[in-house]
Amino acid sequence: MNKRLWGLMSAAMLAFTTVPGSVCAADSSETVWVTGKSPDGSYDCEVWNDQNIGEVGFDGAETEGGAFSAEWNGIHNCFFSKGHVLQSPEYATYRHFGNIDCDYEMDFTASGVSGYGIHGWIENCNPVNSRPRQVEFYIVDGYNEFRPGGSQSLGQITDGDYTYDIYRNCLTSYEITPPEIDYYQYYSVISEAQNPVKENETVSVGRKIDIDKHFDAWRAVGLNMNGQLRDVSFYIDGWNSSGKAKLTKNELNIGTEPAPDYQILGSTSDDGYKYEVWNEKKLGEISFDGRENDGGVFSCKWDDTEYTVFSKGRFIPSGKTYQELPGLCCDYALDYTPHGTSYFGIHGWFTDCKGEYPTTEYFIMDGCCDWALPEGTELLGSTVIDGGCYALYRVVLAKAPTITGVQDYCQYWSVGGNSVTKVDTTRSFDLRISIDEHFKAWEKAGLDMSGKLYEASFFVEGHHSSGEAKITKNQLSFSDDPQPAAAALPQNGTSVKRISGRTADGTYDYEVLNYDRVGAVSFDDAETEDGAFSAEWNDIRNCMVSKGHVFQTAGKTYKELGSICCKYKMELSQAGVSCFGVRGRLRNSESGQPETEYYIIDGFSQFVPLRNAESLGQVKDGGRTYDIFRIDVSPADAPETCYQYWSIIIDRDNHAKNNFPISDTAKIIYELGGWISVDKHFKAWEDAGLEMNGQVGEVSFFIENWQSTGKAKVTMNNIEIANLPEADAVPQPSAEAITGDINCDGRTDVSDAVLLARYLNQDAEAVMTDQGKVQANVIKGELDSEDLSAILMFIAKKIPADRFPLDSLPAAGDASV
Repeated sequence: MNKRLWGLMSAAMLAFTTVPGSVCAADSSETVWVTGKSPDGSYDCEVWNDQNIGEVGFDGAETEGGAFSAEWNGIHNCFFSKGHVLQSPEYATYRHFGNIDCDYEMDFTASGVSGYGIHGWIENCNPVNSRPRQVEFYIVDGYNEFRPGGSQSLGQITDGDYTYDIYRNCLTSYEITPPEIDYYQYYSVISEAQNPVKENETVSVGRKIDIDKHFDAWRAVGLNMNGQLRDVSFYIDGWNSSGKAKLTKNELNIGTEPAPDYQILGSTSDDGYKYEVWNEKKLGEISFDGRENDGGVFSCKWDDTEYTVFSKGRFIPSGKTYQELPGLCCDYALDYTPHGTSYFGIHGWFTDCKGEYPTTEYFIMDGCCDWALPEGTELLGSTVIDGGCYALYRVVLAKAPTITGVQDYCQYWSVGGNSVTKVDTTRSFDLRISIDEHFKAWEKAGLDMSGKLYEASFFVEGHHSSGEAKITKNQLSFSDDPQPAAAALPQNGTSVKRISGRTADGTYDYEVLNYDRVGAVSFDDAETEDGAFSAEWNDIRNCMVSKGHVFQTAGKTYKELGSICCKYKMELSQAGVSCFGVRGRLRNSESGQPETEYYIIDGFSQFVPLRNAESLGQVKDGGRTYDIFRIDVSPADAPETCYQYWSIIIDRDNHAKNNFPISDTAKIIYELGGWISVDKHFKAWEDAGLEMNGQVGEVSFFIENWQSTGKAKVTMNNIEIANLPEADAVPQPSAEAITGDINCDGRTDVSDAVLLARYLNQDAEAVMTDQGKVQANVIKGELDSEDLSAILMFIAKKIPADRFPLDSLPAAGDASV
């Protein structure tokens, strides 16, 4: 079959408006490709003769309507067609046109490989995901010595009294722009038993082909039919053959022009929220119940639609920039069930921008399914906001509709990397989006943020998909908002924000972080004399548990520390997003670069913190390969740039295999283990141009999780450092208790009393070791406020050390004190 695309003919070929009706002998080695129209302008015709080998004749540009005659002799590959080139709007799919059929009658004779039927092209098949973009399609109604090479049937379709096999081929063509890009060919090929063509026999054929029925069948077996239908024609094709055809009837019917877009707009009763629903070309089915509900809550559902948007939000006071609306945020909660490509988050517009583009559209994408950025986006960096990492992008769109008319304009994007939902899976979210922090990050990245903020809305959007969402909370507010402020993030159960400490023998340091105190986290074995630990987390937003060495002194560079390695074994079971490996910090670099956080990711599940970031190189460690990255995590108002360094095991080596299920409970247990040569990664980062002259402040084995539930049991965590700083050598346990030394630093002072006071007041961040509890219990019995009073008296030298432990707190004026 031919490999050509409408609009790619050479300047020389443009001179032809018709093709001679007689057989034309070859006179050059250049491929002949000529297009034209019937005299009445109702049909478009095309002739293709590959390398101009042999002879071809065609009279379609001289006959009215769809009829034509064709003849070929000794050719390499030739193609004749007559049909319609569609001038439809961009992304008008075949479904926009309704019925598409062709009623034909023809006499056909061929010797060698040939075929006839319906042919055309579909473009922009993936308007969001960029490849492949083109599809060439054939409905082969008769053939001689032809079947799609190397193909396996994907299914069958019955059209009238005829049965066809469905195929798909993937090809690479230098003739498609850009060069060497994959494209597909879709086929419906009439069954061999019903094929009317015989070698060197003239057959009279004809019937009506329901073309859109074949399109529906291709779509049903999973072929992508979401692109723009560009042309439909009746064709005759030949390969290394001779033949002739006389098409006396070719009535090609294409349904109505695309339907108008469907949009509803409105406001809820008295709470300042407005809603919008958009369903492009009225395709599929949608439902939306947010019109009558007060506040920002709404439910939506879409089924088999092309492009659908549901949103509910607020118009911003006229004439104000984002800088004049501090604290703009959205607290939201939703249950999200996608059945294909979709995403959700915050959307809005800026107007009257002072830069090149007066109007700007913005998106803060907080969750998605099977989604990729629009083509042509420019990565500007990344930032950490609300405990999540977002990549920052800008894309310029030409001559597109905006709230201020059709024009060139910009889109700004913050794309969250971790809230990914699988197809046909329900996930629940209850989070905050600090909208103004994203605005600050865009401004720091060099984007024009001078415009007036026009709108901020929570939205759910679907592309060529189905799905549903129930938004149970959508509270948009800013600092001087006359409405009640949004509710604070939930303080659930036993959740804690941060716990840290050192094991009793001083060999390991541990840390537990539960960002935003959402859900619950537990941590065991903090007091063991090695790196082992167990942890469990339930319905968290983002938590991390770690155990390793935190250097108390200024430390040494990685070269001064020598060999650094971590040998680990663990059992891990979780549902959601996770990663594990070695982490730590570098500080006090010679250039003055602020503290740098580093990660060596030895396994992950659904983890994409570096969306579209470019690898700086690779490092091999123990037979495994890792990609090297550096990302900017500076707060929007930070005077200096802060970095994170990453080594991420490439997917084929991923220990976790990236296949944890999303479910209410984590049932699959993975037995994991490895040896990480940490210094080898440090050297690879330095070789890749990253600054590594800072002092190593920490080396820890860690597990971090997002939007998940699970547990881990680390049975081995041996972190070995060849040249450990002397000041961080393991301290020897005391031969006897030191009165009042609650933080176990070798002395008793006010800091011990403060720690005990916080502990007695149930401050979750006030952690005491078993040794500290022994040294705090100076009054016999339970640890209570009397112990605190006695320690304060001891610090004030009102009770000598040899009096402890006491039976009770001394009375005022006790002469023995």
